[in-house]
Amino acid sequence: SIYVHPARGEAWGISIQEAMAAGLIPVVSDWTGAKECVAAVSEKLIVPIDSNHVADTIKWILELPDNEKETLANKVKDTAKSFSDVPAVELFKINFNLFLKGEKN
Repeated sequence: SIYVHPARGEAWGISIQEAMAAGLIPVVSDWTGAKECVAAVSEKLIVPIDSNHVADTIKWILELPDNEKETLANKVKDTAKSFSDVPAVELFKINFNLFLKGEKN
């Protein structure tokens, strides 16, 4: 029920988003590109690359009551959906049009 990914310097981390889409609660390093997606769920799931921090976060998740784990897993799934290509393309179009007008978002 937990996806642990303490990578160093990964550009986006498609495997993280795939795990999130399946409802696995991610624990990622603060060096991982997909931390933006994970942060939308909870900053607590982003850890320094340190085995103690990783272990503490896993322990925290495992000690959550079942209903809180289920709520977190559902939030993870919903968040992964919002980082799909459809919203990304729409956001790009909005920002590109603002750029053409000389405005900033």
